[in-house]
Amino acid sequence: MRLARTTSRFAFECSRDDKEASETHAWKMSMRHPGIDIVRIPFDAKAVGGNGIQGVNWLTLLDTGTLEQLGGLKALRSQLPAEVELLEARHGTLVKTGPAPMTGDVDHGEMLPLYREVYRLLAPWIAIAADQSMALRLGGGAIPRTEAWYRRLGT
Repeated sequence: MRLARTTSRFAFECSRDDKEASETHAWKMSMRHPGIDIVRIPFDAKAVGGNGIQGVNWLTLLDTGTLEQLGGLKALRSQLPAEVELLEARHGTLVKTGPAPMTGDVDHGEMLPLYREVYRLLAPWIAIAADQSMALRLGGGAIPRTEAWYRRLGT
């Protein structure tokens, strides 16, 4: 497993050799550092499908359909702190939670409040992705622990 910084977030890329050990470590670290995503290709595409959102991070793209369901750009703006930037794009809106990606650290009180505000609004779509997701390979309790991972910014 390796931690990679993409253009929009920090993410764990899990090893294909020892999936359970890799995904278990990524899960533990992502629960502690909720700004770190876990990337699992092709499972992420199945989770999102045509109606879900994988999660919230530094940059979160909302398609026009989701934006409409949220009441439009003005309604979204009114529900988020001023520090959250909304950047209109051709096929949706980019939600930017600060000047750079952050990992957070719940053990040290770094709770990523802007990420949590965006999560609060997108929780119904993240729940859809959680329901459609394959469980992380975590050994015992994989399904509830995977669901907890999807909700990590809501607690």
